[in-house]
Amino acid sequence: MKICIANFYYNLSASDLTPDEFLDRMPLLHHQPASLAGAGHQVDVVQLFPKEASFTIEHVNYHFVRPVLLEKAWARVAARMSGQVWTRHVAAVRAARRVLGLQPDVVHFHGLTLNASLFLLQLLRRKDGPVIVSQYHGGQLASGRLERKVQSRGLSQVQRALFGRTSFIDQFVNDGLLERQQVVEVMDKSTTAMMRSRPAARQESGIQGSPVFLWYAALEPNRDPMTAIQGFEHILRKWPKAQLYVYFGRDALLTQLRAYVIAHPALARHVHFRGRPPNGSRETIFNSADFLLQTDRLANNSHAVLEAMACGVIPVVSDIPSFRTLVDNGRCGFLFPPGDAEALAEQLLTFSPGKIAGRAALVHDWFEVAYSYDAVAGVLVDIYAEAIGERRSRIEEMGQPVAEASGR
Repeated sequence: MKICIANFYYNLSASDLTPDEFLDRMPLLHHQPASLAGAGHQVDVVQLFPKEASFTIEHVNYHFVRPVLLEKAWARVAARMSGQVWTRHVAAVRAARRVLGLQPDVVHFHGLTLNASLFLLQLLRRKDGPVIVSQYHGGQLASGRLERKVQSRGLSQVQRALFGRTSFIDQFVNDGLLERQQVVEVMDKSTTAMMRSRPAARQESGIQGSPVFLWYAALEPNRDPMTAIQGFEHILRKWPKAQLYVYFGRDALLTQLRAYVIAHPALARHVHFRGRPPNGSRETIFNSADFLLQTDRLANNSHAVLEAMACGVIPVVSDIPSFRTLVDNGRCGFLFPPGDAEALAEQLLTFSPGKIAGRAALVHDWFEVAYSYDAVAGVLVDIYAEAIGERRSRIEEMGQPVAEASGR
């Protein structure tokens, strides 16, 4: 199968980066294409970028295409009309032509709300051109009349619309922009983190405890870190050697959480606020832990949970749809009602610490089977093949030979 992955979001912050440095910051455009190529498919990546470049890494052909002045000018006009940042509106004609010139069987287009570029790609595509599968990575529904027409036309021609978070699907379906049969739920991220020796990782990180709990998320209200702290407080009554390490970036609730911990001296000896993790330390930190606490009240597709599972860390997570799917309905983790600290502890305390190693192996194996880059690549190939088959059937129904339809 010939696959072209297209990312037409123009990132101005990449102006000072080389293409290699850019890919290091965009793992989805590096590791996922490599997994597809490793499965025997021909893979090209076309990226809108401030500099022109072409090269091959791990059997994936990369094409960095610079937008011309006219494409940027259109984007600025569209931005003034919509009130959005202009980089979302680049009319990427050159990049679209590069994609179609590669004659792929399927175009995997990143950005379900990059309306101008998605519309142009389909406008330039011949009737016998490639299948287009588009993936949602954020962005709002169009509001202006003209932009709404462009978005509606673009989405109507998408064979499959991929969503990593179920909470966003209804916005598009209920608004009439997508049909339910176009939509597929698929993980939109993964990690290359690997399971390592716990003693070796703890020696490096300085993390100790029996068992070790980890918080690895912002300290913000929608993350509900107070439930994690209070749940851990209940756990300490039965597991007095447990330790909780708190890593975070944004710290809106840090003062409140510290005050609570200081007010409970027994808890204070077991909770360690570590702040932002040092660069390059994520894998070591995860491999130092036995359990990950994530207490989000809102639907979230947490990358921290994926990284934890890749390292064999057992998730203890609020029972929201995204987490429930990640832990296979509780088979590979513990679920509790959002905001219920006592239930968090009760769920976990039914488990024997002596079984941590066995459950850790189960969690790691589940990640490899369901959420590794290779696993997601297998799911994507099935989606591509189904969409290609449907498109060929429609072309045959219109009386056009399949060979002509596929450009062969």
